[in-house]
Amino acid sequence: MKEIHLYVEGSGPTEATRRPLREGMTVFLGELKARAEGKGIKFMVILCRDKDRTVDAFKTAVATDPGNFHVVLVDSDSAVSVPRLKHYRERFKGSWKGVAERNCHLMVQVMESWFLADPDALKTFYSDGFNAKPLPKSKDVETVDKDTVLKALENATRKAKKGNYHKIKHASDLLSRIDPIVVRRASRHCDFLFTTLEKVIEDG
Repeated sequence: MKEIHLYVEGSGPTEATRRPLREGMTVFLGELKARAEGKGIKFMVILCRDKDRTVDAFKTAVATDPGNFHVVLVDSDSAVSVPRLKHYRERFKGSWKGVAERNCHLMVQVMESWFLADPDALKTFYSDGFNAKPLPKSKDVETVDKDTVLKALENATRKAKKGNYHKIKHASDLLSRIDPIVVRRASRHCDFLFTTLEKVIEDG
């Protein structure tokens, strides 16, 4: 294996809108990237717009490039109560030949759930006008439904000088600021992603 390819849902219709999120995700996964490169493995984050395009690109890569390791990462949009591969099979039709559980990962329930795990990073980023009170206090961010996550961010940033939370404008910066260790403690699926890739890199 010479390369690890992480296929991620988002963001926007153009390369200009996807580039910042790709860069933010790469920073968030920086420890993994450094480990991989230290062993001579190229680590790539690939943004593919919507879920269907992301899953299709991932499955094509698995089928045509078996020599490298491919990972898919999309929002679950709801609570996850089944194994990750089963979740994908139930929601995305077509062949899943060659795909294993370790290839399939989820942002539960949305990427923004990870931001809730690190309110200190939110406070630092938004600074003036940020109000942490609307943020859910759950230590397990995966139990907070998607609509509540997004509404909480909207309310917390309503009076922020930087303006209300906006995925394209703010998500990339926030991804580069949140602490992976903190997020892993609050999101088991985020921890699955890191644990899987750590083992893949270690095994080479």
